[in-house]
Amino acid sequence: MDNLEHEDGVEDAQSEKYEPTLGMLFDSHEEMCGKSESKSTDVLKPKPIIKTSCDARIGGCVNKDGKWILRTLNLEHNHGLSLDKARYFPCNRNISASARKRIEMNDCAGINIVRNFNSIVVEAVRYENVSFLEKYCRNLVDKDRRSRAAYKYFGDVITFDTTYLTNKYDMPFALFVGVNHHGQSILLGCGLISHEDTETFTWLFEAWLSCMSNSPPIGIITDQDKTMQKAITNVFPTTRHRWCLWHIMKKVPEKLGAFKEREGIISSLLSIVYDSLSPNVFDEAWHDMMTVYNLWDNDWLNGLYEERYRWVPYYLNDCFWAGMSTTQRSESMNAFFDGFVNAKINLK
Repeated sequence: MDNLEHEDGVEDAQSEKYEPTLGMLFDSHEEMCGKSESKSTDVLKPKPIIKTSCDARIGGCVNKDGKWILRTLNLEHNHGLSLDKARYFPCNRNISASARKRIEMNDCAGINIVRNFNSIVVEAVRYENVSFLEKYCRNLVDKDRRSRAAYKYFGDVITFDTTYLTNKYDMPFALFVGVNHHGQSILLGCGLISHEDTETFTWLFEAWLSCMSNSPPIGIITDQDKTMQKAITNVFPTTRHRWCLWHIMKKVPEKLGAFKEREGIISSLLSIVYDSLSPNVFDEAWHDMMTVYNLWDNDWLNGLYEERYRWVPYYLNDCFWAGMSTTQRSESMNAFFDGFVNAKINLK
């Protein structure tokens, strides 16, 4: 019984001092062992559930050590067994990459879900040869449509981030994230890329843009990356590009840590960035800081000043940003993927 999953529902049941049965986990058997019978003759629409009030079951519980203990066992069925019904178990349902692509292409061509699924059944000769159900086909199409529909209404500003994970092939996982009218983060696309250069980012942005009806966002927020900046300029020429303020301010102690007056420099920089309410005030305060602390030879600070229109809050107030100034929306979305992908997962 070591390969059985320890489900949350079983833990809760144990805490209430009664024995949970694995029949709770094996819903597919319960569905097939009731009181109704199928009379369908349509091979494309068979009735997969046949109920016969079968008492066959396995019962068990989890002990304090987290191990399964077998309590009851009845292997006597009052009906014949059909191995092809095993495909109805969730663990056996899957959609191949080719079938997924075909479903997406047929949907883009305007073919409805029923005809889309039936075309796969016909190609497979028999319904039993298809490893997924029509509802999975429908869920796949609905999922793709939800991302596009969400972008249509909430795609004015997006954040793009590649810091989620790097798998064993050194391929960063990139996320396109937006925010809806409830202030909630929404996933608008993702991609696994081989390199973090201008050519790769250009390809990714063009592919994503084509999926979103070639409608570029009003604003995009990324980290301070020159290759990414070039790709955005190429693919989104009308989009306002903003650097993540949090990433920039996080680098301040590292970049200025060698100066004896680093605490005064950092304090002055924070005041200049957050308190300046006009270009003149910002320029004067910046000039004073650079002169007082003799920072004119610091390339990092000089580069920030030249690109002040990309990160200083005042210079970005003329554009709608949906309340965002950082890429932390993308980073908060990482938790969604933690249960599905990790740095050790293979490419397939």
